[in-house]
This record gives sequence, C-alpha cells and structure tokens, in this order.
Amino acid sequence: ILKVLHAGILNQINGHLLPPTSIDSTFRQDAIHRYGTDLGLNRVTLFQIWIHFAHRFGAAIVSVSVITLAVTILSRLRRHRSFARLAWAILALLIVQVTLGILTVLLRKPADIASLHVAVGSLLLVTTWIIALRAMRILRTPLAVNLIQDPGVQHLQYASTNA
Repeated sequence: ILKVLHAGILNQINGHLLPPTSIDSTFRQDAIHRYGTDLGLNRVTLFQIWIHFAHRFGAAIVSVSVITLAVTILSRLRRHRSFARLAWAILALLIVQVTLGILTVLLRKPADIASLHVAVGSLLLVTTWIIALRAMRILRTPLAVNLIQDPGVQHLQYASTNA
C-alpha cells in the first residue's frame, strides 16, 4: 500500500518528492502548467499544485494517526466491544476515504465522488470524536476502569480519578 501511495504522490509531480520551488521553474510556463494540460485540463498554477500537495501530506499524517489510534484501541481495549467496534469503524472509513481520494484524482474530480470523499472524511472525524468523548466519560467517573492495561496484569485495574 505504501508503495502505491508513494508512487501516486511522485507521479503527480513528475517523479519529484516536492513540487518545483525554484524561481526559474516558477516563471517558466511549461513547469507551472504542464501538470494539467497533459491531461487536457485547465491551466494549473503553482499555488494549486502546492495546495494539492499539502492536502496529500496532511492525509498521510491523518492516516498514520488513525491507524495508530485503531491499533492502540484493538491491542489494549479489545475486551471493550464498544471501543473495538469504533476502532474497526475508523479503519474501514479510512480505507473508503483513501479510495475515494484516489478516485477523485484519477477521475478528474467528479462532483459525486468528491462529495462522498468530503462526507466520509466528516464521518471519520465524528467517529474519532465519539471515541474521545467515550474515553473522557469513562475517565471522569469517580471509580473508573483504568483502560490502559499493564502488560504484566491480566485483569483490569480499578483506580479512582481523584487519586
């Protein structure tokens, strides 16, 4: 998966990790506009290329964060079905989100797919908020279950949040 994502990022900016930044390439017509005109699209500015790159970079950071959250929940809280279901949900939503993002680029931004991409991103955000709110609710109770299990302890520990 990482190879495909890496190749997709590099393919969009002609095999380079970053879009062109030199003054020479900024003012050259072909360096700025060849990305879209090769595909028969409207002219593309360097600013638009950087916005597109920033979106992909942010998506990579969010993807790593979501995967880390899900793995943490599934490894430490597998006995809590509500958290486990939410962890599987965010992984499924992430897969759908990345797929829709790739399709949005490959199919030249059709409105229906781009709108679904935005909607699934919103669902992913809401689901992570639900996880955070449930965790905060559990941790605020007077006698809360300590959800982070110590590897040496096979049962859940009870601890007061006031201590």
